[in-house]
Amino acid sequence: MGLEEWIMMRVLILGGVAAGTKVAAKLKRLRFDTEVLILTKDADISYAGCGLPYYVGDVITDREKIIVNTPEKFAALTGAKVLPPSFRLCRGSI
Repeated sequence: MGLEEWIMMRVLILGGVAAGTKVAAKLKRLRFDTEVLILTKDADISYAGCGLPYYVGDVITDREKIIVNTPEKFAALTGAKVLPPSFRLCRGSI
């Protein structure tokens, strides 16, 4: 049994839109037992960037139409936990 089998990783990712969710999903695919936490300042973690000009230009008026993944859907899909914007980091909290 190699050393990597004995080490449990805990990863905290700062930022949850494109890069953060991509890293989280990749980590969970490579090693499902890794605990992955995403700390994000916004409630939305995944939106369609190509739809932003239409949203800003009021062609799309419902913000929900450009949201691709909610924190709950992403957590169910990948196993990574998304911490809400109201979460405060303090010793022992994660």
